[in-house]
Amino acid sequence: MRTSVTRAAVLALVKRNGTVDSRHWGHIVVAESTGRWLAVGDATTPVFARTSAHALHCLLLISSGAAQRFGLESSELAALTGSHPGSLLHTGLVRQVLAKGGIGPDDLAGHLTSSLDLEGMLTPGPGDAPDLAGCAGKHAAFLLLCRYLGYPFQGYWRPGHPVQRLVRERLAAEAGLPARRLAVGLAGCGLPIYALPLQNLARFYARLASPGQAAVQTLQMAVGRHPYLALPNQPLLAHLVEVTQGRILPLVAREGLCGLVVPGQGIGIAIKVDDGSPRALLAVVPEVLRQLGLLSAGEQTALAERTSPYIHSGRGEILGMVQAAFQLTPDPASARTTASAGVRQPG
Repeated sequence: MRTSVTRAAVLALVKRNGTVDSRHWGHIVVAESTGRWLAVGDATTPVFARTSAHALHCLLLISSGAAQRFGLESSELAALTGSHPGSLLHTGLVRQVLAKGGIGPDDLAGHLTSSLDLEGMLTPGPGDAPDLAGCAGKHAAFLLLCRYLGYPFQGYWRPGHPVQRLVRERLAAEAGLPARRLAVGLAGCGLPIYALPLQNLARFYARLASPGQAAVQTLQMAVGRHPYLALPNQPLLAHLVEVTQGRILPLVAREGLCGLVVPGQGIGIAIKVDDGSPRALLAVVPEVLRQLGLLSAGEQTALAERTSPYIHSGRGEILGMVQAAFQLTPDPASARTTASAGVRQPG
């Protein structure tokens, strides 16, 4: 049987003194709101959407009216979109959100931990309050949504809870799949995560990017104003937001998965590095945007100045670099051309 691994493409090369030291394999799908149209590797490879789908909790907070009802500020929305490093600023914002909903820290799932110290997140010790965990912002958002919709707090993190079913059904609908087709897993913090083909995840992103999505525009404004609150552990993506003045909305993820939404243009980009390494994204993300013509020359330069693909020694010497090694090509299954999307045809 031919697996998705054998159909992966080389996305990035790691070179030392001009010689290839290693290769990062993976897959890229660029979609417009009506379907898939550009691909590298295997567009059907299944991936766990992870935190990039959890952006739905913020969108549901906004579209349901909960964010307005509880008076959430843009900084608070930004802090709820992803994981935080345990800073006083982030934990303070989480506490503010809980207080606005009349929710206590004890209502957070007692097993909250931050399982990925590799990305600079804080692992709470035995005496730490549960809202110091890196994923507490997402949990706080779910509790606030439960408060607004009248759902019980008990078991809010379980896949069968009404608030989690709401997220799953919305993700499936926007991705163009029956909800039963989404495989269910668990993130390190205990929240459900869902697996789906990369092409359907890209379609989900593209649907979010469709013109007239008021909730997405509100979230885009919040992340654009506070990129380092929304993406504190993702400097590349935070810099991207800053350089483009919020024009491109990254959806933070794990295990080499990255989602990019271009609100108002109906463009969604899903990138998966098979080995789970975030290193390849330093080269892959800017190159995808360059090939699509979504960055001006000035933005490319500014992003390159802030995110170095170079590998350094402890003395600061340049030992090598991570270099993009792919070319986006039109997918034959696409129903529309790249020209119809208003994006430059890669060549």
